[in-house]
Amino acid sequence: AASSSAAAARAQNTAGPGGGAADGVGEVGKSPEAAATPGETGESPPPEEVDEPFVVTSYAGHSKKGYAPYNPRKKNQDALIMLEHAPTKSLVLCVMDGHGEFGDVVAQRVKRELEWRLVQHSAFATDIKRAVGDVVGAIERELVADPAVDTDFSGTTLVL
Repeated sequence: AASSSAAAARAQNTAGPGGGAADGVGEVGKSPEAAATPGETGESPPPEEVDEPFVVTSYAGHSKKGYAPYNPRKKNQDALIMLEHAPTKSLVLCVMDGHGEFGDVVAQRVKRELEWRLVQHSAFATDIKRAVGDVVGAIERELVADPAVDTDFSGTTLVL
């Protein structure tokens, strides 16, 4: 698990703008895009054929916005990634929990960037710890440097 004031990611299933629940259900062997929320682009090439099946045969995710009596229009600041990477027979599951006024923006940015960068990292198949550290560090630096995203009092946790 990693925690960062500015970590964020891209996933097939998450809350849309304005809140709501972020749900995801996947069955190994089916394209994660098949369960994507309409309008989301979890576009990656179709998985290549694999000799052996994944060990995990099904998985699911669900998120519900937190309760804030002082803010009935509170947005769901959660995001999640459910990614099958057939070439390495890997299943990547991530949860981001945004915090602060712009936590939803930070969590969604991490979601959008993390997935594609992680699987394209040269060490993804051989040294996942290095790949995660490099990718999350780069995303965090970019978020903190981006004047369009207020990370002074907003951020996200990341569990991978």
